[in-house]
Amino acid sequence: MPIETSVFVVFDTELTGLNPRRNHIVSIGAVTVRNLRIVPHESFYSIIKPKGEEISTATFIHRITPEKLVDAPSIEEVLPKFIEFCGTSILVGHQLQIDLPFLRKACRKVLGTMIPNPFIDTIRLAQCCRKRLNKIGTKHSLDQISYDLGSLARRLGLPLFPQHDALGDALQTAYLLLRLISILKKEEFSSSLELCRIGSPTWLQSIGLKWRSRKAHS
Repeated sequence: MPIETSVFVVFDTELTGLNPRRNHIVSIGAVTVRNLRIVPHESFYSIIKPKGEEISTATFIHRITPEKLVDAPSIEEVLPKFIEFCGTSILVGHQLQIDLPFLRKACRKVLGTMIPNPFIDTIRLAQCCRKRLNKIGTKHSLDQISYDLGSLARRLGLPLFPQHDALGDALQTAYLLLRLISILKKEEFSSSLELCRIGSPTWLQSIGLKWRSRKAHS
């Protein structure tokens, strides 16, 4: 499909820690991008009560306290609703090597299956735009490109949202996605397939989603 008519669900998670074996998802946020526009009324957000785990350390990062989770729903309640929200959309995240293992683990446990949707990591897209990013900057940006979400947003002059908040980071990533698409379209990338190839998370490249430049095909 042309990028203009593709539907993206941009998501983010907050976690109790960084180890998928013993830590859990504590919140999920997502927004829909359709016709290369963020759809304000199509968003998803929920906090999630992790089973049998203290989150006191992670609270300093995402500010989700144990008190807020007393009446929060479980992952068994939230995940099916999130998957339904995603539908057949292309799923987009920033630094997916953190979020995706947790999401895949939850899907195996709760749904007994994997997510069939294609994934795009905006870090991968930003890396492909490195030359142009070197020429773009604001007074807040550094000479050395940082692929941190907030740093990229400041370099590109994007609206800034609260960090370490699942819905805020999803919105931040959605704005970043749209800006990177506008840069890539100048390089004549026009289909969602091309976007998925160059934005494929690194560990998925082994199944054939490697990016090859147009020069290699010419």
